[in-house]
Amino acid sequence: MLLGNNHVEGWHNKLHKSFQCEHPTLEFLEKLKTEESSFQLDLAAVNAGQEAKIQQKRYADHNKRLINLIKYPHSNTEQQIAAIAHSFYL
Repeated sequence: MLLGNNHVEGWHNKLHKSFQCEHPTLEFLEKLKTEESSFQLDLAAVNAGQEAKIQQKRYADHNKRLINLIKYPHSNTEQQIAAIAHSFYL
């Protein structure tokens, strides 16, 4: 279960930096092919039993807090919402 989109934002940031321009055109397809190859290599490595890339500690901790809030919700809905909102500001 994914709680957040940091992995997507990280991938988007990596892709954006590889272009080094604001509005790519044909170069986009070449970079996309390169990214697809990189993804396929990562996927093959995981399927071969290699450990997946390790998530940064701060994101792992954040995800654990959110999972705990979902598993053990507050009895008061307002407190639950406030606790979830607070977890995004940590």
